[in-house]
Amino acid sequence: LPAMLGRDLRRAAAEPEPVFCETNQGGVLRAVIDGSSKLVADLVQQESRLFHLGLDPGERADRAGAHRAEVGRLEAILTNYLALTTEPRYAPLEAELDAAALERLRSLG
Repeated sequence: LPAMLGRDLRRAAAEPEPVFCETNQGGVLRAVIDGSSKLVADLVQQESRLFHLGLDPGERADRAGAHRAEVGRLEAILTNYLALTTEPRYAPLEAELDAAALERLRSLG
């Protein structure tokens, strides 16, 4: 049998991957959570906030100023993710319709 594509979930559990989220409520915010660190990037204000979810689950204490290296690491992860998810991965196909198909579409109004 050919090998199946996929990954070993036992290994994935031992090495968790970053989690990404976004919202447009109250700004344009993108976030990455890696381990106990959470970076929230405000794309409009062009600033980032850093939280330690283990010590501050309510996300009240911004640690970005004191932990610039961690901010840089998480910003790089987020930037790479956004580049992969926002760049077109393929060119859109041009549809060629025959006269009958065009007439059916016109008849729809």
